Amino acid sequence: MRSLEIAVACGLLSTTASASAQELDPIVNFCIRFDHQSVVKNSTLYIDGGRETFIDVTGNGSSATQFGDITEGYNKYLVAIDLSQSWDWKTNISEKALTKTSNPRTGTAPPVLSRGALFRGSANDSNIYLWGGTTSYWNTSFPGFEAPTPQQYSLWSFDIATQGWDQYDLTLGSANRPSSGSSTNAEELGLGFYFNGELDSGSEIQTQSYGNGVKQLIGGMIVVDLVNRTARNLSTQAVSGDVPRSRGSMMYINDIGPQGVIVQIGGNQQNVTNTTGITSPEIQNLVSQSLILND
Repeated sequence: MRSLEIAVACGLLSTTASASAQELDPIVNFCIRFDHQSVVKNSTLYIDGGRETFIDVTGNGSSATQFGDITEGYNKYLVAIDLSQSWDWKTNISEKALTKTSNPRTGTAPPVLSRGALFRGSANDSNIYLWGGTTSYWNTSFPGFEAPTPQQYSLWSFDIATQGWDQYDLTLGSANRPSSGSSTNAEELGLGFYFNGELDSGSEIQTQSYGNGVKQLIGGMIVVDLVNRTARNLSTQAVSGDVPRSRGSMMYINDIGPQGVIVQIGGNQQNVTNTTGITSPEIQNLVSQSLILND
């Protein structure tokens, strides 16, 4: 019933989801976007990747009309929305789709991922950072679909000033590229945090054999040093034991304690040996910030 639900949400009568060979614009043809990663920096909201449904459009501006079948696909762009000015989303929203260009050092373009994290970095850093995420197999016939890439480059940066991309090898600190973990950014410390998460068939080349519907939750919290572009994996055994969690929320609060605290809540739980089912979580305490910084 996915097609019907999407059609109703878009206020349309069409109930057929079909793949189109034409290039669909993530803004003009926008219907619904989800499973993306986003962050606000310098009064701009950046939305990266995720799954998206597209609808044909006739006309433009306030006279634009949506019609036809819905296409299931992906947001292959970095969407930027200016938050510094007032706007009406129906008439004058300032929204741009920025092409994810190849890294000039390697010739490799950043992957299109879902359920990862965008970190804003430190205040004096002109970059935002894409960490983790998974390749969705929602519609493999969608133009531009690419199979999972090696997990070696799990961290990418986008320079807001030059609009260029770069990539970093963090395998010494994080052997995997998880998705669906809880994430937050400590801007004052130049750190990004990613708590637990999942591996599935889209996570990396080695996990493609997992097949459809198989998810393996993993423990640990990745601490990404966004200044030196390094990472380390801290044990979360004292927090979640052998039942790590995914799809929760986490926030860094800078004005509690000498270096701030991290609060994590919610999500799903699953034993590390179980790849078939996810259970509801219990409320537990997260380790103290002093252990995170000084371990």
